[in-house]
Amino acid sequence: VLNISPILKRNNIKLGVIINADKNNKSNDSYVSESKKNYLNFKKYVRYNPDEFIIQSWSHFPNVIIPNGKDPSHIDMVSFIKGNDS
Repeated sequence: VLNISPILKRNNIKLGVIINADKNNKSNDSYVSESKKNYLNFKKYVRYNPDEFIIQSWSHFPNVIIPNGKDPSHIDMVSFIKGNDS
């Protein structure tokens, strides 16, 4: 990421990083929890802010997009990243 980022910036190409979790998660809670850990590990070890973070899932979970008051959702991940992005 660090080596290619100056080239991308010079050419006005945005860099996005996908934040997801293991496809074998069995609940919204486990998927969102693991996604948060993956995001925090990226921030800790890479120490680079890409132009955007992409939140996606290739599995059944999380199966809630908009918060419903009881299950973690995709929007909860957006809020988490927005609150921790610097």
